[in-house]
This record gives sequence, C-alpha cells and structure tokens, in this order.
Amino acid sequence: MNSSFDPETLNLLHEAEEVYIETRRDAGSREQRTIIWVVVVGSEVFVRSVRGQNGRWYQRISAHPEGTLLVGGARVPVHATTATDEGTVDAVSAAFRSKYEKAWPGPTAGMVRPEALPTTLKLSPAEETSMPRFVIQEHYARSHHFDLRLERDGALVSWAVPKGMPTDTTKNRLAMRVDDHDMSHLDLVDESPVEGVPGAVAKSIWDRGTYEAEQFDDEMVIVTLRGERLDGKYAIFPTGGKNWLVHLMREG
Repeated sequence: MNSSFDPETLNLLHEAEEVYIETRRDAGSREQRTIIWVVVVGSEVFVRSVRGQNGRWYQRISAHPEGTLLVGGARVPVHATTATDEGTVDAVSAAFRSKYEKAWPGPTAGMVRPEALPTTLKLSPAEETSMPRFVIQEHYARSHHFDLRLERDGALVSWAVPKGMPTDTTKNRLAMRVDDHDMSHLDLVDESPVEGVPGAVAKSIWDRGTYEAEQFDDEMVIVTLRGERLDGKYAIFPTGGKNWLVHLMREG
C-alpha cells in the first residue's frame, strides 16, 4: 500500500472545496456519507471535524479508520490516523484558513478553534475494502418509476421498479430488468424540473447504501440492503422475459 497519494489525486483534493467522506462504525455496519472540507499540506492530506469530537463522521472513522472520499466522480479509499505533532496541526490550521477563510469566514473559525484541533486526521491511501453498493433513483421519464441498481463486477445490475420497493412482506412489486449501467450512475442525478409536479426533478437519489448478497444469479437475487431509508432483506426473481418481482423477506 502506498504511503502517499499520486499527484493527480493530490491536485484533485487540493482544488475541491467540499468532498464526501463515507465512514462506518465497524466492518459490518452500513456506510454513512458526510460532506467535509479537505486540505493538502505538502504531499499529505488532512481533514478535521468542525464539531470537534462530537462530529459523527469523526466518531465513526475513529472507531473504524477506513473510509472513502468521493471527489470529482472518483472514489478514493483512505486510512485515517490522528495528527498529534503541534507543528503539523498548526500547518493544517493555516491551510484551512488559506483555502476557506475568504469565502466562509464563520465555518473556518470553527474549524481552527481549540476544540477542533484534536480531530486533525492525516489520510493515507488504502485498499478499497467496502461492501458492494446500491442506489435507488426516483426517475420521471415517460412514466414515474424507481431504478434499483446493485454494484457487481464493475457495473450496476439494474431494474426499473414502477411502484418502488415493497414495504409489505405479503405484496410483491414488479421489477423490469434493464441493461447494466456503468458505475457513474451511482451518483447520477438530473435536476431538471418536472412539468406538472411541483418540486420534483427528473432524476434524484431516493436511497443508497451497501448490500450483502446471499445469492446472485439469473435465477434469484437475495440481498440485504443497508441504506439511508431501507434496511431489510429482499428477494428478486424472474417471472418471464424481462419481468421480475421484488419480495420483501424481512425488515431490519
């Protein structure tokens, strides 16, 4: 494992005003996504919790120091270690002021206050070890429907689910198998307004998270989804042609 990021990644992080960080409490829990600030000092990458040790993402990565940064469409696996050297902490504070103070003086002041300093973390490259991801998009196309996409073998196995995921173990929902999509669709949105539907946009992310697969083949897909909305075990099975059904096996 490399101890430093490549120049392209360093520049990407240096130029980014905000990034997402995905963290989890332990290896078996679902990832949580939070927007944070990031700075580059020399050839090293640092983050810090504006809420000090009360920051939930900071608490998660402190308990399980592997995470992922999402920036510019790229996923950057990271390992976090606490920066304790006073000179390093001061240099990180100076980097936050230089990068953010002009545009966001208030939040920057919070980032360099004494309570935040102990949460200074150095990020190093790590191997991608996270569980496979899923996304459910709400989509207004020719008709309103939801798209279920499961990460597998470098692509997104996809179904169009006209009425959304089932909420009752006694009522299955139709799911139409569609072509696999590329990985960029994990974060794809289209904020074009929908005519006649106030507040709606053409494509939005309804839920996302990670999943565990018990079975995944052409005859049956059984997965446990751990998302921001959904937390349950589902079976997806074909009924003929491109028609499949989604069955809620259990919640939680």
